[in-house]
Amino acid sequence: MNPSARATFTTVRALSSSQRERRERLLAAARELATAGGYPAVTMHEVADRAQVARATVYRYFSSKDQLLTAVGAQWARAATDAVPAQRATGGAAATMAAALGAIIDRTGADLPLTSAVVLAVISGDPTAEREREELYAFMLARFDVLIGDDLAPPDREQVGYLLGHLLLAAFTSMCTMNQSAELVRGMLTGAARRLLP
Repeated sequence: MNPSARATFTTVRALSSSQRERRERLLAAARELATAGGYPAVTMHEVADRAQVARATVYRYFSSKDQLLTAVGAQWARAATDAVPAQRATGGAAATMAAALGAIIDRTGADLPLTSAVVLAVISGDPTAEREREELYAFMLARFDVLIGDDLAPPDREQVGYLLGHLLLAAFTSMCTMNQSAELVRGMLTGAARRLLP
């Protein structure tokens, strides 16, 4: 959490089915815009038009573009990791995690405008996106914990998962801002998993 951010209070309540549907339309609109044109293409005005809602409605659900795109990232992370094989690979945690990270890079590397938009939103430091950022990080760390399994003791598993999460974010950044190929980034990331895990 950013200590310099102003304290805010958020009331969380369950959304009605129509509110959930509207929120999903906003996320889908933002994702479509980001897929077509990356971060610059996503504006609250364009999202409202594409989702066919009033502009004020977008702000009822998301305070900023970065909050909206980070929520898209959290949703996308679930879809990207759903493609990861659930069974353990022969070769233990190292092989399992290398395969998972490779699959994630393949999926995100095939959609660089969207990946870039999400990465820019996640690293923006926008305090309105903090809850979505924490949700995204917590989801990825929990997924890594399952993939590593009992091959490491819990404290080591947590530390290695945290490190791999940062390496994954660095990999996304390398692809999106340094124009490194998905193939190169994939090799570095899977190699790191094999060195860090038994």
